[in-house]
Amino acid sequence: MALVVKGARWKIGVSLAVIFVAGAGLGWFAGQQAIYARQKAMSRPGFWDGMVLGRMEERLGLTPDQRATLEPLVRETAQRLQAQRRRAIQEQMQTVKGFYEQVEPHLTEEQRGRMERYRQQVRERAREEKPVLPPRPGGFPGSGPAWGRMPTPPNP
Repeated sequence: MALVVKGARWKIGVSLAVIFVAGAGLGWFAGQQAIYARQKAMSRPGFWDGMVLGRMEERLGLTPDQRATLEPLVRETAQRLQAQRRRAIQEQMQTVKGFYEQVEPHLTEEQRGRMERYRQQVRERAREEKPVLPPRPGGFPGSGPAWGRMPTPPNP
């Protein structure tokens, strides 16, 4: 009887270890997906201005007049930030292109072909990507409660 119990203990231990490893792996994967979804949402036009205006309204208790005054300022700033991001992305793309141009002379014809196929796959993948989260319903982004936050009570 003691041998049967000892034999069952190691099976239980291995089973628990497998469950633990599977849970940790699943948790890591889910975390990576959540990070990716948040980054995609943050890159959408209108995210920053909606977030800033929503937080200002929530934390400062803006009146409707104040919101109407600040909305164009926030939008203008968001547009300037978007233009800066576009310029930075273009500059990064030029840097990467220059890198590949410098690498290419050091490769064989076969390696150049593989590199070009890889770069083509990356370009296709980038074109196929769609926004992860749908846009918020209703008016100006940030005008409703944000995901996971409670709406603020109206000012008295």
